[in-house]
Amino acid sequence: MTSRSRSLRNIAISAAAVPAVIFGAVQGTSIAAAADSVPASQSQLLSHRYSTPAGAVFVSTSGDDSNPGSIASPMRTLGKALQVVKPGGTVVMRGGIYREGAIGHRTGGTNYIAHLKDITVQNYQGEKVWLDGTEKVTNWKPVAGKNNIYSVSWDTPKLCAGSFYGGHYAHQSASGPCSYSDAVGGRSSLGDPHMVFHGNEQLKEVDSLAKVNQDTFFYDWRSKKAYIGFNPEGKDVYLTKHPQALALYRPTGLTIRGIGIRRYASNQYSNATQGALLLNSGYKVRLENVVITENAGGGLLSWDTRSLTINHSDITFNGANGINLTGAVLERRRDPSLRDDLVIEYSRIDRNNTDFFSVDCEYSCSAAGAKIVGVIGAKVRYNSFSDNGGLRASGLWFDLENEDVAIYGNRMFGNARYGIFYEASERATIASNVLAHNGWGAKNYGGGAGIAVGSAHVRVYNNTLVGNKTGVFLYDDPRSPGNGYGYDSHRIGPNSVNIEFVNNVVAVHSSGAGPLMKISGGKKGIPGNTSASQAIKTLSNNLYSKPENIHFMQWRDWVGDKTEVYKSIDQLRNAKGAAKGESGSELYTDKPMVGGASFKTKVNKKGKPLPADIASMLGVDGNNVPRGAIKVV
Repeated sequence: MTSRSRSLRNIAISAAAVPAVIFGAVQGTSIAAAADSVPASQSQLLSHRYSTPAGAVFVSTSGDDSNPGSIASPMRTLGKALQVVKPGGTVVMRGGIYREGAIGHRTGGTNYIAHLKDITVQNYQGEKVWLDGTEKVTNWKPVAGKNNIYSVSWDTPKLCAGSFYGGHYAHQSASGPCSYSDAVGGRSSLGDPHMVFHGNEQLKEVDSLAKVNQDTFFYDWRSKKAYIGFNPEGKDVYLTKHPQALALYRPTGLTIRGIGIRRYASNQYSNATQGALLLNSGYKVRLENVVITENAGGGLLSWDTRSLTINHSDITFNGANGINLTGAVLERRRDPSLRDDLVIEYSRIDRNNTDFFSVDCEYSCSAAGAKIVGVIGAKVRYNSFSDNGGLRASGLWFDLENEDVAIYGNRMFGNARYGIFYEASERATIASNVLAHNGWGAKNYGGGAGIAVGSAHVRVYNNTLVGNKTGVFLYDDPRSPGNGYGYDSHRIGPNSVNIEFVNNVVAVHSSGAGPLMKISGGKKGIPGNTSASQAIKTLSNNLYSKPENIHFMQWRDWVGDKTEVYKSIDQLRNAKGAAKGESGSELYTDKPMVGGASFKTKVNKKGKPLPADIASMLGVDGNNVPRGAIKVV
């Protein structure tokens, strides 16, 4: 699966070093703690104790699918239990590792269980449950003439939406089926969804038999054989067999809680096996205390599922994106009143894209902790989106046709490209987030930034941005609605207008950083594009801190224009006027105003009063606020 090992013990976790309580922009005043916290560990989530309702269908690793499903005579697999549970019922899973894949009606590249209604799936009384995509392999054979090399025949036709053997994984076409063609090779992933585990340690995949040693494996696509470099006798060796744990079509009122999903051979390409868990066209689905981890490609895949809530969950260490989510775009064309009303809260979406997809991409540049498209109505609050990497990934990325989005109280640390990216969409509020050390992993295009906004009617209030490669990037996307210019131009939101940037703290301490802020318009010759001056409504009451050699702002009114460099707020104000000239803002040079892991500022400056809805959202008095983040998980 991977050109790099993804063992948990081998990956640095920068976010773990950051305290949960972060100090605010008013000296001596700490940010209010959120009402709850993100999960401390996967074990904590999977140990949650739920009451067991009467009439529940029980599943156990020691059961049999011919059993009636009582606690004394449980079934063996979750898939079979979901086929027999009645509407309104509960499936209770006893502790253990369930090595099973998606079952049901075969269509569109996977096997669906359809029309679950008001069903709950949960663990039993704190017992740890894992759905696992690997199988234990014992029939290894020594390879003649090769010292300590062993092989096994391993046929996996269901991988990559059933098309794995249609073309070699290293040479993908524009239609996949395992990866986008520009997402693999070179510095990127090998593109093979297979994984091998020696006990709990994942082996690194290599691209030839000659490179196999005790820490690596090779999958020969043509002969359908896997090779390892040690004697497996008496050892536990597991190979991925299943691309997906569950594929659910039109589930309504579904709750999954206290369940772990791991080590499935999901893929990076956008098809039905892109996620270890697929929700297709659901309504009122809740994932609570769920873990989705160590899958080859994506973790959670959601298509057209409205009123989805992800609460207290851990979606981490997946080879590609932790979450790929597309809103009800197609259904909305039939009924424009439909909303998605997505909620992601108190969760970890950390350390995804571990397989380094899309490092040098040209068009499939979609790596992120969470990539969200076509959603109307979303609240993303009090989560961690951190260390999503692979030299490319952003933390949280809303891209194309999103509207009415609120992103608040989150922490975004150490993502390779952007902490928050709100692209080609409209109407969003980005408030009271802490974004630190983002953008240093993405070398292409000058690196990333703490926040990037290329959308209309976006309010960016009271965020703290520290140590990012570039602090903030505000721009108009050269693609415009209906003009046919650029990739997916038919899905582009309104051109960037009415962007507000108020009460934020932006600081860098490294001499190698980019500017504190970059602002750019679109292309002058493209109908509908806006200039930088047209895109920005106001910049005000912000606090900036930087070394002498770092630019305060780089401004380019149109793509192709000469970049205007401003070293001070006065220079900007004289050139752009009061509204865009940082009225009420301060810039400190060679005098760090934000320092240490606590992000505490050294000046006492009140911010501009908040709009009533933002104050209500954060639960604060909007007339008495600091600069920088106010409440963070």
